[in-house]
Amino acid sequence: MDFEERVILILAIALIIVVITFMYIFNSGRNPEFFTEVYLQKYPENAKVTENVEFEFVIGNYEGTDLNYNYSIKWENKNKGGIVFIKNREKKEIKEEIKFDKSGSFRVEIAVKNKKTEKPMLLWFWVDVKQ
Repeated sequence: MDFEERVILILAIALIIVVITFMYIFNSGRNPEFFTEVYLQKYPENAKVTENVEFEFVIGNYEGTDLNYNYSIKWENKNKGGIVFIKNREKKEIKEEIKFDKSGSFRVEIAVKNKKTEKPMLLWFWVDVKQ
């Protein structure tokens, strides 16, 4: 075996080792991350007493399976909620309306939960309500 053949053989072995190493790195030890994405899309800062206050929030399902999400909204000692079904790797925009009975500065809290979460995911915003 002459010098050129040895160089080609060494380069071929090195290339095979590099390819095997990359295959090992990219295919082992990588567990997918599962999570739920929740965020406010649109919300008011000001409102008037007895007028409808509209807001929107988004739930994104990246939990690896289709899920039902329960959500509850709390404001001014009131609450309401709902259930929304979201397929894996999809998002849903939830539009809601609430009313305030008195003026003041109020926190609106949104709690989102699915069967995989121990604690609800919380969002909130403040609304200044005038007469």
